[in-house]
Amino acid sequence: MTKDTPHQEISLSVPIFTGNLDRQRAFTWSLVLSAIGIQHKLKHLDDGWMILVPEDKLDEARRQIRLFELENRDTDLASKLTQKKPIRYLRQSLWTLLFISALMSVTFRYEIRDLVLRIGSADSGKIVDGQWWRAVTALFLHADPSHFLSNMAIGGFIVIWLIEELGPGMGWFVILLSGFLGNFLTALFHGHDGHLSIGASTSIFGGLGALVAVRAVTHGKKGLMKEALRAVAAGIALLAMLGSGQDHVDIGAHFFGFVSGLLVGAIAGISREHLSEKGLGYTDKILAGLTIFSTVGAWIMAILQDK
Repeated sequence: MTKDTPHQEISLSVPIFTGNLDRQRAFTWSLVLSAIGIQHKLKHLDDGWMILVPEDKLDEARRQIRLFELENRDTDLASKLTQKKPIRYLRQSLWTLLFISALMSVTFRYEIRDLVLRIGSADSGKIVDGQWWRAVTALFLHADPSHFLSNMAIGGFIVIWLIEELGPGMGWFVILLSGFLGNFLTALFHGHDGHLSIGASTSIFGGLGALVAVRAVTHGKKGLMKEALRAVAAGIALLAMLGSGQDHVDIGAHFFGFVSGLLVGAIAGISREHLSEKGLGYTDKILAGLTIFSTVGAWIMAILQDK
């Protein structure tokens, strides 16, 4: 036998927490949700209370309650709120990765191979002289099919993880921007010494750095050391898998990509914490469009410059 409080009528709703709550915690959480404008309903059960929210608001409601509990040092309960977080963008991320991989594979065609390498590689001297778009186009070129497949296979896991943290639009924008900055900083470091670089691994290390920064922002100071240790372990593992002594592996670009990812990821993580759910939706769409526009624009610039 249950009794609903006269809070709000919600037709489709799911419990924010699977266990029953005591009255004090239930009403405290209700105040938190009301303060941030999330529609919800309190349900009185025989052995406690339950809070129901619309299914499309579940992730945001849990995130806000988790932040509230973390601030009040109840980390055990906060962790329970995130134990069964669904993988929201897996199918979308996989299809996007397959589409990008298909586009990248075209660059291996014999008819255009010399052209795309000439106009798209990250030539440090030319980037310093103003051809900034090469810092983007180089991310889509690879030395050989094995180089390409290893980057896609390893990088895919980082991309999917980062997108689950930030959303698809913001996630892809952070990956592209981290790779761009990594290549650009590498070019500034080498100057006119003839350094050439290609490959998506700069963005992969940028994504790793961004993921560490986002999770550190989310977990606060308590999670900073743990995330730093994870970053070191993941970075060493990536170097081992991608290789560190092969000719086509650019350790400097990996380093600058990772550092860029830390910076961009921290900004993205802080921004996400302060944006409303509606604001996040708009921001995600804008950044998705900006990512596509920047990529296509960079290749157009490269082709026009070659004429």
